[in-house]
Amino acid sequence: MVIGLDVDNVIADFDKPVMEAIVKSGKKIVRTDTPLYKDRFDWTVEEKNKYFAKNIEKIAKKLPVRKNARFVINKLKELGNKIVIISHRISPDFGNPYNTTFNWLKKNKIYFDELVISNGIDKVGECKEKGVDVYLDDRVDAVKEMQKNGINAVVMQTRYNVPLIKNVQFAKSWLDFYKNLKIGKYMLPLG
Repeated sequence: MVIGLDVDNVIADFDKPVMEAIVKSGKKIVRTDTPLYKDRFDWTVEEKNKYFAKNIEKIAKKLPVRKNARFVINKLKELGNKIVIISHRISPDFGNPYNTTFNWLKKNKIYFDELVISNGIDKVGECKEKGVDVYLDDRVDAVKEMQKNGINAVVMQTRYNVPLIKNVQFAKSWLDFYKNLKIGKYMLPLG
């Protein structure tokens, strides 16, 4: 089986460190009515874009690995699955998205057979090209788009996407993803 994985908020804990860095930079949280962390601050679109272009790659290099991600990915590989990382890290936020992501995965001992930097947020084309059987992403809209295009996709639950998870398959954690994949909940046998 080919298992596709996103990086930010799936393998890496992305939102919390980014939120903390934004607050540390002096920005105040002014909205709590949105699950989207970058929409919670008192800034213009230009200020937000400038902040991300200047800081996100630096923050991304230090992101922690989500709990049990390494363990489950290694287990999936031991069972003979192919692991394809498909991430939509783009310019200007990332000067060299491939190298930054590749180096982070290696530094954190995350196994993968292939790394792809996606052309689009939904990753449909890359999943089809790589023959992905099941894909794990944190973006509900991307998962819905994949499912509309015949790709078996699952949402990794985060504290920011919970209000958005409706009518999609989701995993509460890496262990939940593994357990449900193993019992065929995602409609595919494991291994």
